[in-house]
Amino acid sequence: MRARQDLEFVQFLIRIGNGTEPANERDEIEIPQPMLIPYTTMEQSIEDLILGVPTVGTRLICKQLTPNLIGAIIATGQFKGKHVWIPRIPLEPNSSDNKYLIPFVRRQFPLRLCFAMTINKAQGQKLDCVGLYLRQPVFSHGQLYVALSRAKTGENVRILIFSPICTDPGTKYTTNVVYNEVLVKANLT
Repeated sequence: MRARQDLEFVQFLIRIGNGTEPANERDEIEIPQPMLIPYTTMEQSIEDLILGVPTVGTRLICKQLTPNLIGAIIATGQFKGKHVWIPRIPLEPNSSDNKYLIPFVRRQFPLRLCFAMTINKAQGQKLDCVGLYLRQPVFSHGQLYVALSRAKTGENVRILIFSPICTDPGTKYTTNVVYNEVLVKANLT
């Protein structure tokens, strides 16, 4: 329903959901090349995933903040749980530039907002863009379908497949767990 403008993507989603997408000898399906983020290094590939998912403009509005440093705790990554200080950066126009009649100072925090959710929490959502980081294969019935089908078009889906236990990091193959007996029982009722 969400992806009805991209018929090729719709057909791919139907095959994923029904478990009929062709698989290799390890029972893994191939992700289409335009959706893949190529693996180079771990840090670079994650950065490419972040930059590869177009974002909607967001603005962080903070009122009456007076300290020069803001304390924060890192939520993810190699510095997870670390307490850090984020400086305020004062920006003011050049005093010799007569373009502005009233002098002002703008304070800015060097932050980039990030929104993330698990595949299960994404169920029922309709998103403009989807970035999927598969550091381990999906393990439950229909998870891959749920993750991919949140997007409206296939061109707005980016997938980074990397597993520390994988022998081929950056592979274009991943598992698609579909229990056909669940689908058969659903069709009988």
